[in-house]
Amino acid sequence: MVARYDATPDAANYVDKNYSPTGKIQFPVITLHTDQDPLVPEFHEAIYADTVGQAGNSDLLVALGAGVMWRWRRQMPR
Repeated sequence: MVARYDATPDAANYVDKNYSPTGKIQFPVITLHTDQDPLVPEFHEAIYADTVGQAGNSDLLVALGAGVMWRWRRQMPR
């Protein structure tokens, strides 16, 4: 189980007003989404990958979607 925390109103307001992904990542990033996440739908992964690509940093991004995780779980020893 993953603990979930609510953002404070001032923190949520700050992010809403000041954060816009640029794709200008400077080190390797792995994104991981599942098809069951109600907060961050899996299609966000493709949108972010496009943003990173437009910034010329696709070589620093590895996006793992739900299908990859499903195959990985099936291969784990029981």
